[in-house]
Amino acid sequence: MSKNSTKKNFIYYYIYQFTILLSTIVTIPYISNVLGSEMVGIYSFTFSIANFIYMFAELGTYTYGVREVALCRNNKSELSKTFTEIVLMKLISTIIWLSIYIIFINFQKNYNIYFNLWILFIVSAAFDITWFYAGIEHFEEIFIINIIIRIIGIVSTFTLIRSVNDLWIYITIHALLYLLPFSLMWLSLPKYISITKLSSINFFKHFSKSLLYFVPTISASLFLVIDKSMLGFLIEDKNESGYYEMASQIVIFSKTLSAIVISHVIQPKATHYYQLQDYKRIKKSIELSIEFSTFICIGMIFGILSVSHEFVPVFFGSKFRATENILRFMSPLILITAISYIYEYEYLVPAGKGKSINKYIVISATVNIILNFILITNYKSIGAVIASLSTELLLLCFFYKDSNSIVKFKGIFAISIKKIIAGILMSIIIYYLNANILCTIIVNKVLLLSVDVTIGIISYIFVLYILKDNIFSFINDLNQI
Repeated sequence: MSKNSTKKNFIYYYIYQFTILLSTIVTIPYISNVLGSEMVGIYSFTFSIANFIYMFAELGTYTYGVREVALCRNNKSELSKTFTEIVLMKLISTIIWLSIYIIFINFQKNYNIYFNLWILFIVSAAFDITWFYAGIEHFEEIFIINIIIRIIGIVSTFTLIRSVNDLWIYITIHALLYLLPFSLMWLSLPKYISITKLSSINFFKHFSKSLLYFVPTISASLFLVIDKSMLGFLIEDKNESGYYEMASQIVIFSKTLSAIVISHVIQPKATHYYQLQDYKRIKKSIELSIEFSTFICIGMIFGILSVSHEFVPVFFGSKFRATENILRFMSPLILITAISYIYEYEYLVPAGKGKSINKYIVISATVNIILNFILITNYKSIGAVIASLSTELLLLCFFYKDSNSIVKFKGIFAISIKKIIAGILMSIIIYYLNANILCTIIVNKVLLLSVDVTIGIISYIFVLYILKDNIFSFINDLNQI
């Protein structure tokens, strides 16, 4: 089966993920002002519960599915059989966990209507076959459908949501943004697979195997979901959940664009390289991923530290002022989780170390829950951030150790040092200009933020260019792996 180049897949998948995130980011200022911090907090709490169920319904099929499809993509008969078995397994899993969710919400006295609306989101788990297209390295099938649906979602948000009473509409739109594109992806399947006889299917064998990849699949968002759920249960004031939700959206945006995209593109190739025991190319792919991720992450961290005072009231509204400190404390998560994700998906998963990954994440999640109980009651949202920072750092150390230090920390530092220098200089330039020039001549906060961001991006890239950072050869290097 023909497959796209790494560069082409990266561009397709980057635009795909960027569109998904942009549909959320673009609507955040509008939603935060129309719905307010309390309604955003209710949204965050109810979604965190539904998201837990969704992750269990998925049963690790993205990571496992990509790996299995990548291994048999050149054999259409075997590919069709594998696809059918994984889909049937996922359907059964979704039915089981949806039933558990329905039982749960029947015992909930508060927010019942919102919990019910999230059923559409959970059902979408059964239709999600993005893992198949990722495994055969045809990301354009995912790309085209999602762009159309996301644009419709943005327009619907701005036209249909008018007051605090429209939270149910926002949740419905959010749920359909998953269900519709996942359903439409099935239309292209006949090009890649054929009908498989039911007598030859044995989907039960995939349950135990996919469970090994269940925890790795949810690791990207696990601690944030735990934080949001525990904030909702431990703190009566739903404003705290709202503040945390908005800050976490920026972290998710940065992490996805820096590490998740490139790791999902590289994972099928890394699986193939591991089969060949080509550790040199595995190391090269990890170094290249770290090069790109640190470029985005370090720029975002110093950018957040530099403009959060202007960014939060402009982007989220004056009611979300408390988000400013949460965002600053949370910003290191962008880099920590990005590096951790690369180690996990570009070495440990292709190496078949599912049991080890599960053990490390379970240990880290347990620590996270304990720290949340201690810290949230005393420090609220900031306590949840400290808990996540501590446990994500612990998880990174676990992954680093078990990856045989294929790219050592000193190697990461060597890749990062020029970007750190550029980030520091960017912050100094923004601070100096704001203190001495910009704040005195620009009264409009939106314009000031726009000027700060523009100056920050230009200065960051310019310093990297002067320092001859390797990021400028990234696209060309991508096709060498």
